[in-house]
Amino acid sequence: LYDQILHGAWGNQEDASVMRTVLGIVKAAADNRPLSAKAIAIFLLGREDQQEWNEGHVLNIVGKLRAVLYIDHSMNAAIRAYHASFYEYIGERTSTLSSGWERTEAIHRHMLRKCVQVLGSELRFNICDIETPVFNKNIPDLARRISNHMSEALQYSSLFWFTHLPSEGPSTWPETAADNIAEKILELLSSIRLLFWLETLSLQGSVRQSLLACDK
Repeated sequence: LYDQILHGAWGNQEDASVMRTVLGIVKAAADNRPLSAKAIAIFLLGREDQQEWNEGHVLNIVGKLRAVLYIDHSMNAAIRAYHASFYEYIGERTSTLSSGWERTEAIHRHMLRKCVQVLGSELRFNICDIETPVFNKNIPDLARRISNHMSEALQYSSLFWFTHLPSEGPSTWPETAADNIAEKILELLSSIRLLFWLETLSLQGSVRQSLLACDK
């Protein structure tokens, strides 16, 4: 059934390739927290075959796949599947050599690379511009500040970047000298940005994520 839905949705091989990539990201993110079309478009950037794609293009794909995907407006307009079996379907296609589908490892490698890029470019001191040092529970408009000052991509990256690591570590992935993920992670964690990252976790009430990252 899902094969028929997808084949009816894409018009040519190029459309099929992009749609499969978007679905791979939807599945990878759903295991953590579903992403909106705007955030998915950010994670598409940097791929050789999706240089020009933006939020509108992703929404167009979601529209073509409205039989299986929907926009959850109660969850920051996140793109979600109607049924868990569709996530299983995507997982089966990306974990095997199914024709045209990108492998799970490649999807996670790209997600990790983008997460590290977002952290490197968006983390900063006092990211929510809190005027006076206080406990988080005493900041009445904390949710608004997080929404205004931390992009969805940054929120996701700070909380879940390490979930895209391979079990054997990123150094086992094939990388060029100019784009070595392991080196960039080490640079991130050995600089002042480590404290900025911990601040984002604290503001989101998720400091425990840093311990989970250490376990990885």
